[in-house]
Amino acid sequence: MYKRITLIIAMLLTSAAYAESYLVMFTSDHCGFCQAWERDIGENWPETNASKSLTLIRQDLYKPLPEQLSFLKPAKVTPTFVVIKDGKEVNRILGYNGPDIWWWNIEGYY
Repeated sequence: MYKRITLIIAMLLTSAAYAESYLVMFTSDHCGFCQAWERDIGENWPETNASKSLTLIRQDLYKPLPEQLSFLKPAKVTPTFVVIKDGKEVNRILGYNGPDIWWWNIEGYY
């Protein structure tokens, strides 16, 4: 009985973790376009409507992915933005060409 309850709790916690939506930004220290995104959008991310439904995770391109992101296809360029909903990748944006185009690309995912 105890094992069954433990298993049910573990399943609920796992499904709750996947119910969240994330924006993963693959970045690197030497990426000028990453710095531009940080200046244009990242600095104000907490105040945006998107931040209310997409938790931002910055991931260094050259570091191993954490366990919870191990299902992602690796990024090859920076910046790369990946939208994750319910534990699945639903959108991938390569590069950054300014705030207007970036917001247009992410519209509908938050």
